[in-house]
Amino acid sequence: MICKRCGAKNSKKRQTCYYCGARLPETEMKSSSRPPMLEVSAREVRVEPVKRRIRLSTRFAYGVLTSRMRYRNTFLLLASLAMAVLSLVLVVLEMPRALTQAISATTTPGGFEAWRMAWSGVIVTAALAAWIGFCLLVGYKMVKIRRVFRRKGRRMEPLPH
Repeated sequence: MICKRCGAKNSKKRQTCYYCGARLPETEMKSSSRPPMLEVSAREVRVEPVKRRIRLSTRFAYGVLTSRMRYRNTFLLLASLAMAVLSLVLVVLEMPRALTQAISATTTPGGFEAWRMAWSGVIVTAALAAWIGFCLLVGYKMVKIRRVFRRKGRRMEPLPH
């Protein structure tokens, strides 16, 4: 394929010139040749609703809001959030002591147990942080769902399974 602008030789697979960047002749003809337009009336067009994937946190929040025991479920969510925050604070306050014990016990026979306790604290901290994040996300989604439904004047109904 030879470029019309610079005269350079290019491979047949290229759409633009390797040297100057101009569109190559065959690709211009392919892109300009469009299929004929069909005449369609508005009555013949049927629009299908777009299926959107609903995230797990949104489903969970909507499920809490539409259940018969929504007040109990919301209370349990808030109580578990409070307990997770309290537990996280306690674990984080205990971590420096566990780490110093693990570091000082490295050469002693009980060093493995000290390191196991330190790492279990790290794992518990990560799990509590993840649960706190999930609770906050679900709470945010619940507030957002309530606002949208109130603004649109719609009523919440349980999701189909």
